[in-house]
Amino acid sequence: MPKQVEPLTAAVIQRAVRKAQGGQQGGRDFPLVDGKGLYLEHRSGRFHWRFRYVRPDGRENRLALGQFPEVSLAEARDRVLDLRRQLRDGVDPGAARKAMKEEAERAGAATFAHFAQAWIELKSPGWAESTRRKAELCVNSYLVP
Repeated sequence: MPKQVEPLTAAVIQRAVRKAQGGQQGGRDFPLVDGKGLYLEHRSGRFHWRFRYVRPDGRENRLALGQFPEVSLAEARDRVLDLRRQLRDGVDPGAARKAMKEEAERAGAATFAHFAQAWIELKSPGWAESTRRKAELCVNSYLVP
């Protein structure tokens, strides 16, 4: 049975952050565990929200949820709820995040408009200004749409 932990409060987090930023080493406060896989860790002077979970294939994984204080405790809990819903549906949130990131990269970088603009930039130094304008007009008016 998992260990029961007290949910974090803003006061507990602020006290631990002040203690860590002040350089006090009187006790090891981090990671601060909130429960349900959410914890706050301190690395190289920064504080990061992490989510620890077990993948559908049985392996353990961790996901970054953002830096504290940009991501508040309430927002981190909301993100964990969304990730736990994905796990309940049998989807690995880490793999889903990676696939979404790769798809966005692929969609933005491999478009015809991107390559056409790169071609114009490559060829235009040897062209007259009117030739460059005509090439851009042809590409933007006829080829890209």
